[in-house]
Amino acid sequence: PTPAFGSPRLDTMFRFGLALLGLSAATHGYVMPANSRASAPRRGLYSYLDSISDAPAAPASAPPSNYLEEVERWAAHAAAPTASAANGVRSGIDYGAGYVSVVPGASAQQPFMKANGASRGSGPSSSSALRATGSGQSNGQSNGQSSGGRAPTNPTQPSTPAPGASTAPTALIIQNKGGGHGELGFHLAKALAGEQGMKVVIINEGDAKDKEPFRSYHEIESLGGGVTVHWVDPKNTAAVDKAIGGASFDYVYDNWSKSPEDASHVANKARAWGVKNFVFVSSAGMYTPSEEFPMIEKEPTKTTGQREVEMLLDQLNLPWSSFRPQYIYGPKANKRDYMDWFFDRISRDRPLPIPGSGQQVTTLTDARDVAGMLAAVPAAGPAAAKQVFNCASGRVYTIDGIAQLCAKTMGKDPKSLVLKHYDPKALSEAPPKKAFPFRNAHFGVSAGKARRTLNWNADVTLEQGMEEWWNNYKLQGRHMKDVNFSIDDAILKELA
Repeated sequence: PTPAFGSPRLDTMFRFGLALLGLSAATHGYVMPANSRASAPRRGLYSYLDSISDAPAAPASAPPSNYLEEVERWAAHAAAPTASAANGVRSGIDYGAGYVSVVPGASAQQPFMKANGASRGSGPSSSSALRATGSGQSNGQSNGQSSGGRAPTNPTQPSTPAPGASTAPTALIIQNKGGGHGELGFHLAKALAGEQGMKVVIINEGDAKDKEPFRSYHEIESLGGGVTVHWVDPKNTAAVDKAIGGASFDYVYDNWSKSPEDASHVANKARAWGVKNFVFVSSAGMYTPSEEFPMIEKEPTKTTGQREVEMLLDQLNLPWSSFRPQYIYGPKANKRDYMDWFFDRISRDRPLPIPGSGQQVTTLTDARDVAGMLAAVPAAGPAAAKQVFNCASGRVYTIDGIAQLCAKTMGKDPKSLVLKHYDPKALSEAPPKKAFPFRNAHFGVSAGKARRTLNWNADVTLEQGMEEWWNNYKLQGRHMKDVNFSIDDAILKELA
């Protein structure tokens, strides 16, 4: 037909613009309930357009059922070009079965709360102001950012050792005494020694040798070049030096420091050793509250001790990588709240008092996948240096969806759950933090940068990990133990 604008080029541009608008409208119409569009996160489609702009066509597969799924397939293919079509789709938002209610556009605060801050999609001036003042960083390099890129096809190989020297690369892990990151040292050492043949030394805070994962260190001590554990207070620098002796290391993994003062001693030693990378396990909790979703590494951050450690490593001009994990679960975990909160109540047929609407979107990541991301740094070589990576599975679930998946894992009908949503601010007394293990807000990060740069992908789905967790829960007899539900009872009484 005759071009509408008299010029084939203008006509093509106009039709392309209309197509994008139609795709955006259809996408947002699909993911957002009608009563929450005004306060919904803006990112959705837009962040994925950045991901797919330089990607080849996605592999042929069954036609997508909706526009959002089509965009997700493209995004997943861009993030994991070596994965099969099926695995690629699952590396993005996990739609799973119907009981996992993923609603990226829903407001976490509705119907109880106001939107948590202004949308950054409202205009360039407000967006620039937020990004300029939120993190205290002047440019992408100091923020550990880059435009991303594919994982190197020829990873940096270790240099040829001197005659008589050990050929095994070496890694030093500074491990905390427990908590949300408590199991990472075990799984990381297992990956570095067992899969890469490294010689690993662990400086372990505390002396909880009878608790998991620490009581299982004997399982990995003979892997690869060997795993040696020193039970030393990392704050005692003399004791750390004595444990290390005269050794130097190719890689340092700091899963302990919470301030620059904590990190400085080993960081300065690492600079003297000429390490190939100083890997810091930071926290996604430093991101400022937002209604944009999913969060990417360029989001504004609060000034936290972990953020200051990242800045210290950059000031020392070390080749460093920082990983910002979210909620971690998995084998040998010593912080069990994220899963046990649901299993404790569902196994006893109790109501589940959930703050907010239950549509808050978050991620749960298996510790083995987190360790796998950290262990991907050596193969990535210089591409990983001076970079920040969000550390999560990339699959997102609503809080209600997690509860329903727990029920299904236990063989119960998800529809039988009694989900009691409430506004914490409307209670006569604010419940303590331990009343619920998740934030009452959207808290989901994108792991696309790690997939592209580190050639990494999550292997353990939440369905698989939850099945393992439930079997372990029963094996330990936790479904028969006494649990204190006094906080629940107080909330439920007031709701009644």
